[in-house]
Amino acid sequence: MIIYTVSPDKKPVGQKRARQGKKRGKKILIVDDDPTMAYLMLYAMEGEGHSVHWAKDAREALTFAEVRAPRMIFSDIEMPGEMNGLELAARLHLSGHRMPLWLMSGNLDRFAGQVESAMASGHARGFLDKPIEISALKSLARQF
Repeated sequence: MIIYTVSPDKKPVGQKRARQGKKRGKKILIVDDDPTMAYLMLYAMEGEGHSVHWAKDAREALTFAEVRAPRMIFSDIEMPGEMNGLELAARLHLSGHRMPLWLMSGNLDRFAGQVESAMASGHARGFLDKPIEISALKSLARQF
């Protein structure tokens, strides 16, 4: 599995120790048109105490983010509709949202340049290769 990570100031992020003490859940948005993938992620994150919401496309995600302000977003790149995950990331960032957004795809070769550009511009915090490793997903949720 591939995980690329950058900090808000574009520097690589090292491993962080999990905070000790009381577990605090985060509001997390999963954006994926594949219900199997979305539910797998949803159940894994809810099991960690997070409040997880699922949007089936970028338009629904944009509306949710505007109204509910999730703490972090995991978005598939390839989705049906007028907007893909890269466009969602750009629109959220340009409208002032600064929550970490992780792009996901099983087809990095096709999107490598665009993903790199999204990360360099601050639109996306990182990239997760599909199929997602649940342990990596949980780790990212603990870090941010």
